[in-house]
Amino acid sequence: MKQRLGMIVFSCLVSVAVLVGCQSMLGVAGSDKVLRLGVVPHENREEMEDKYEELVNYLETELNVRVKIYVAPDYDGVVEAMRERKVDFAMFDPLSYLKAEKEVGAVPIVAEHFEDQGNGYRSLIITHKDSGLTSLQALKGKSFAFVDPGSTSGYLMQTAHLKRMHIDPARFFGQVTYAGGHDVVGRMVYGKQVDAGAMDDITYRKLVNEGKINPNEMRILWRSSLIPGAPIAVHPQLDAVLKEKLAEALTLADDKEPEALEELGVSSYVRTDRDYYKPVRDAMQMVNLQ
Repeated sequence: MKQRLGMIVFSCLVSVAVLVGCQSMLGVAGSDKVLRLGVVPHENREEMEDKYEELVNYLETELNVRVKIYVAPDYDGVVEAMRERKVDFAMFDPLSYLKAEKEVGAVPIVAEHFEDQGNGYRSLIITHKDSGLTSLQALKGKSFAFVDPGSTSGYLMQTAHLKRMHIDPARFFGQVTYAGGHDVVGRMVYGKQVDAGAMDDITYRKLVNEGKINPNEMRILWRSSLIPGAPIAVHPQLDAVLKEKLAEALTLADDKEPEALEELGVSSYVRTDRDYYKPVRDAMQMVNLQ
């Protein structure tokens, strides 16, 4: 009887050992943990999912978890998703991050860094040269395209600048459109569907490099000072150990998986904190968004 019991125990131990070994070899596939990544819709959903595929694969390998991507319908949708705990971390723009910080307690861990202009990017107001417009004052009564009321570089910074000029966009422009994406604004202005528009310089350069915009036919009417790089922020209840591992993996991505960052137009990620976004808080105050 004792011998039979011993054989049963031995068989059980062997089974456990085999199971553990299989899980080890399976890596991510053997992990039940899922991290949900939210992203703001800079471009259409399919393009966003394709852009983030390599980064998602990299994070799954580094963290030994499954990573699912959630492309929000608009900028505020990412904030809502974090509030409802549909995402564990998100790639915000500065404005949507500050909203998530206020409403959810989102914690920034890293920010974008660009080789050519450091830890930030710029807002633009653009027009087609055929419009004949050469100044912001000349935009009075004209049609204008913003990206989204929740966009930092496609709404907030331009609106704050106009407010400093004592211009109220709601009364100043003849017609205002919210295009939903920076790339859409660029194509609308280039296609002369609107007289002028607001977008970020990263997407503008991307459209130029892809041949979708001829810069010789365009005019940049205004360029902002440097905006702090878009942050990746986590839900305040995310496990502290996992949060640190995520931050470390992201800061090492430019060495371990540079192609993933190249897809996003980012050179690297650097550590950040809430104080870094004071210039955007000041712009929010100017536009009465706080």
